[in-house]
Amino acid sequence: MIGGRLVGGPGNCDVESERIVGECKLRKDLGLETVMEQVEEHYRTGKICAVFSKKKGKNIRETIVSVRFPDFLALLGGEDGTDLLHDNDDQEK
Repeated sequence: MIGGRLVGGPGNCDVESERIVGECKLRKDLGLETVMEQVEEHYRTGKICAVFSKKKGKNIRETIVSVRFPDFLALLGGEDGTDLLHDNDDQEK
């Protein structure tokens, strides 16, 4: 979906593309989900919802930004990205 390849293996990232290096995690519960839902309650049409996480005492440049995957695709390519999402399960593609 991001035009990358699976890398995996010890000491490597999980996914790599021309512009992105990623680590993939699958968790039963995701604490971040509650915070994202809070943001989405205040959603305005045409806006991308994001969660900004910064550890106290750290520089603002170390902030982690989390967005939903279709929004991430939209930020990368200017498209909605939902046409690339065909399944509703947890399998990696």
